[in-house]
Amino acid sequence: MKMTKKPKLHKLLSYILIVYLTFGSVFAVPHPVQASVVSVSNYAWYTVNPNATIFTISSADELRAFAHIVNGTDGQTAFNFSGRTVTLAANINLLHIAWIPIGTTANPFAGVFDGSNFTISGLQVNMTGLTGGAGDNAGLFGHIQNGTVQNLRVNGNVNGANRTGGIVGRVTHTGTGSPRIVNVHFSGAIIGGSNTGGIVGILESSRAAVGSSSNTANIDAAATTGGIVGDNRGIVETSFNTGNVTGLGDGVGGVVGRNQFLVQHSYNTGNVFAGTFNGGTGGVVGSM
Repeated sequence: MKMTKKPKLHKLLSYILIVYLTFGSVFAVPHPVQASVVSVSNYAWYTVNPNATIFTISSADELRAFAHIVNGTDGQTAFNFSGRTVTLAANINLLHIAWIPIGTTANPFAGVFDGSNFTISGLQVNMTGLTGGAGDNAGLFGHIQNGTVQNLRVNGNVNGANRTGGIVGRVTHTGTGSPRIVNVHFSGAIIGGSNTGGIVGILESSRAAVGSSSNTANIDAAATTGGIVGDNRGIVETSFNTGNVTGLGDGVGGVVGRNQFLVQHSYNTGNVFAGTFNGGTGGVVGSM
């Protein structure tokens, strides 16, 4: 009787291996691909009634739309919200997507932004290296004129040039306006140029005030740097700083870098470092 010889085990395994290497990738289950985060803007909260006096924002998309409306970007007609109140209705995570500050030199914010004690986290402002003053006025808000920001907590990173603040880069007034930054708190990290503060970079008017606010972020900047306000020409009161403040120029202080009006009932527990001492360094106020 004729016998059929069985293939040896190692030859069988070799055939299986060849088949796997040839066709295995066709049947393999692919690794999941992480979806990219896309920054979009939702204008419905505003366009449903642009004549309203109170607006409510509850998402990152709506907050981004708010910035575009104030700045007059993304095809929007600039509107400063004077006489209007924008209220936050929830905590918002900006996911560290590049943020363009609310309010510019040409189109500053002039309304009331009430955070209702909610938190905006994941703020990422990176305006360093921009030329022609494009890196100035860095913060959640870039420029406020006669406006108010109140009852808000912000966590994130702010990198700017001159007039950089965790909450607002620049605060000014016109006419009888009295801008106010009240009960706001910043945590994270701040890098800036001249006039950098944990809350406000520069407070440009004796009619402007920062009150009941705090900063815990470490600050690395140039001249006129403070834990709460870099250059103060208004009122800073009942506020405190616990972050380290490092300035590479004149006027470096734990609360205010350079004070030209009034600082009261405020304190600092953070370390203060200065590259030069010609213009003053202090635990509360750097120079007068």
